[in-house]
Amino acid sequence: MTTAPSTEILEHRIFRQGPASVTVACGVPEALAHATATLYSYHQQAGGKGAWHLTVQLTTEMPALPESGTMKVEIGPGITARAAIRPGHAAFLVGEPTACITADLTSRRIDARFATSSAAMYFTTRLIRQVITAQLLEAGALYAHAAAATIRRRGVIIAGNRHRGKTTTLLALLRHLHCDYVTNDRLLITQEPDGRITGVPWPARMRAGVGTLLAYPDLADLIPSCLRATPCGALWQLRDKVSIDPPDFPRLIANGTVTGRCVPELMLWPAIHPRNQAVRAEPVDPEEVRDTLTTTRLFMHDPRNGISSHVNHWLIPPPAPEIEAARLAALSGALARNVPCFRLHAGADPAALARAAAELL
Repeated sequence: MTTAPSTEILEHRIFRQGPASVTVACGVPEALAHATATLYSYHQQAGGKGAWHLTVQLTTEMPALPESGTMKVEIGPGITARAAIRPGHAAFLVGEPTACITADLTSRRIDARFATSSAAMYFTTRLIRQVITAQLLEAGALYAHAAAATIRRRGVIIAGNRHRGKTTTLLALLRHLHCDYVTNDRLLITQEPDGRITGVPWPARMRAGVGTLLAYPDLADLIPSCLRATPCGALWQLRDKVSIDPPDFPRLIANGTVTGRCVPELMLWPAIHPRNQAVRAEPVDPEEVRDTLTTTRLFMHDPRNGISSHVNHWLIPPPAPEIEAARLAALSGALARNVPCFRLHAGADPAALARAAAELL
């Protein structure tokens, strides 16, 4: 049985990033406000017609799925749904938080119905981002597990597997150089038809280590009070992360701003460890760069520890594996040839880390 959604007025807004776009018709104002604040790198405007259309509404009851032919799928951290999938169409019924999401892949229309505004807030941002990302992947982009910034319009990619010091390096650049924030954890990189390499953010909250933030006294209030007095010797082992919402990003930046695009001219692979007494930049041979980027899938996969950065495309399927493999080989080779790469050995001094990066540019 299908129950009519609420009769709330739908606010229409279009979200764009590069060639990707989606029109959102939303009857849950707080869900749209959350998406607007979080998706900081998307261009937004009232009205307009996007390549995809997403409708978000509240309803008292959820549509029923067929009893047979459904499967259980993961659609988020700790969240599963019953899914009915057939060519060109998919429906997902979630028990908690209660939601029903249907997608017509042929007409590029998605209908999302939620029992509560909190469920709408949780999913709306994620649905918009997945729709935009799916279009970028279709257009040739690849995920990279990387932070990124621009310094005097020159793009810097800070790449590596988990716990190597990407966020620490990024924050050092933001605080000590005239630097613009691009992304903290994930970058969508494309090799354009003319050979240029560009990167755009996968917009999300920043997650920073407690020790990284404690290096800057004016950011201490972002850390839970129970962790602010952590002894220096324990910070290197502490894995707790602090989530920072995009509206707070300007606090992280000394003399720059937040931007939505970079053209990489330098790649850094941080290797931060307490035993490092000084900063040392070690050039990485292009052959090693190409092989490492290919093997790790642009650091999305850690060969020793498994997944380094999780991707879950449950709504819109990504390109076929053979297409992504060919793109990965081409992009890894282009980055190795055209973007100088340095392994940056550093310790606890963020100012020295920033100076070393500036000298490389």
